[in-house]
Amino acid sequence: MKEKLFYKDFAVRELLEYDVIGSWDKFKKGEQVKLELIDGNVVVKTDTANTLLGVLPSEESKVIRMFLEMGHNVFAGTIICKNESASYSDMVRVAVYITK
Repeated sequence: MKEKLFYKDFAVRELLEYDVIGSWDKFKKGEQVKLELIDGNVVVKTDTANTLLGVLPSEESKVIRMFLEMGHNVFAGTIICKNESASYSDMVRVAVYITK
């Protein structure tokens, strides 16, 4: 198992654009996620089903985006909040870790 250091937690954005509500049962709290760079956005995907959940806020994820643009994906994530009754901006949150 890789060592990891907590970096930051993020609210996942653009949930409706990626139909997260339609695939709500395909992921769960505590599930591992991966971060990828698509069209200049840091996107969040589940490890198991490869379900696209949404994007990290662009300004907050600037450092992650720069690392990914350089080809260094040293980040891992975990879904720490999945709450269908929460406000749209807080329905899904992920904790991001730097891995070693």
